[in-house]
Amino acid sequence: MILHARNNQLLLDVTYHARIGFRRCGTSSPQLSSGPLGRATCINDQEIFFYLQRYTMHQQTITYENYPWTTPLLENTIWIAVFVLGSIIFLLFNAWAAIIYLSYSLLCMYFLIPKFVCTSCSYYGKTCHSGQGRLAALLFSKGDTALFNSNFRYMRMAAPVFLAPIIAGAILFFLDISWERMALTIGFGVLALWCTRIITKRLGCPHCNQNLGCPGCRKIQT
Repeated sequence: MILHARNNQLLLDVTYHARIGFRRCGTSSPQLSSGPLGRATCINDQEIFFYLQRYTMHQQTITYENYPWTTPLLENTIWIAVFVLGSIIFLLFNAWAAIIYLSYSLLCMYFLIPKFVCTSCSYYGKTCHSGQGRLAALLFSKGDTALFNSNFRYMRMAAPVFLAPIIAGAILFFLDISWERMALTIGFGVLALWCTRIITKRLGCPHCNQNLGCPGCRKIQT
């Protein structure tokens, strides 16, 4: 009963509607309007409650138009450590595997993601938590911010950067059992999957001015 009352109050908040695109269709369930998502999407009670939580947090947390320079410095330091450690794992296969992994990691995080995702982000030309907003402005022209949600799917291109060395390390371990290889793979996993998530969850998403409707924020906060 309380949950539904809070949801109803949320749906009547015109300001909130404008920020995340909720609309009512007669007596039908709440939907996300077309526009950022490009299509109407049904929203259930759990999703509404999530947005309510995000909205409350958004109102209680300071948002940054430009993040402190220490935030992207820390995040990129972790990324570089991930690239190096991942390259070392692939080096155990051969040098070419390490070169290919390192080249793709740099290309993906500092060219492809800025081009396909960051050009439509509200932090284009500004200091975001990763610094990619400023990099995107240096390399590419500004895109349509209404397409940010749909363009966010290109973040999947980063999956090999953070997952491929774990798979490679596991294969190496089973081919030739070695505690050093196991420690190397676990260390990479901690950096790539835990440290990066903690930084984004604690220092990135809470202070982002578009976290209410960001697909990435929703995934990392759940």
